[in-house]
Amino acid sequence: SSNVSNASLLATNASGERIVRVSPGARFSARRDLCLAAPPRVDWSHLRLGDGADAAEGRNRRFALLMIDPDAPAPRSARRRHLPGAWGPYLHWLVTDIEADAFTPFAESADATTRRAKRKQKQKDETAREETRAAAPRVSYVGPSPPGGGGAHRLAFVLFEQGDERSVTSVPPGLAIDAPPSARRRWDIEGFLAANAHLTPKAVSVLYCAS
Repeated sequence: SSNVSNASLLATNASGERIVRVSPGARFSARRDLCLAAPPRVDWSHLRLGDGADAAEGRNRRFALLMIDPDAPAPRSARRRHLPGAWGPYLHWLVTDIEADAFTPFAESADATTRRAKRKQKQKDETAREETRAAAPRVSYVGPSPPGGGGAHRLAFVLFEQGDERSVTSVPPGLAIDAPPSARRRWDIEGFLAANAHLTPKAVSVLYCAS
């Protein structure tokens, strides 16, 4: 779509004391890059989506953030007999009602940090809590874990603007925040978009992750 930017949705994540800054097209290993175990901070402030008539009239623009893997359990390969992407798209994460130009997952990432990192993160979270006060993780984050020898999977982050005051409808209805893998496989993204016609795609970023 012409209104979707292949923009630098800069996902920033912490692994202990190390901060990893991510650009579109970056490649990772799930075993080596342990930062992927915690949900990333995703920033779209450079897109200036908060400018315009809504901002001038004091209305907060709201956003939804989606992360999917279209290649689960393995991407296309001439050596494979099974259907590539037979479990795709796999739903890794869904956050809605973000009233900011970034999302910092302060609540979800706490268990993934060290004690020292937690103290530092707490200070950042106080600020993040104000920036993302209305944000609601609808489906909690699950990090990528491609099977060995299966090649690199695409991890697609899609940013939507919520066009009106309607909330985002879960698909399937009643999908739990801690949805098990069986509910994340073959996720009905077409049904999700049909049930949420007020969502407008604004940006997309694709990363790659192997085992």
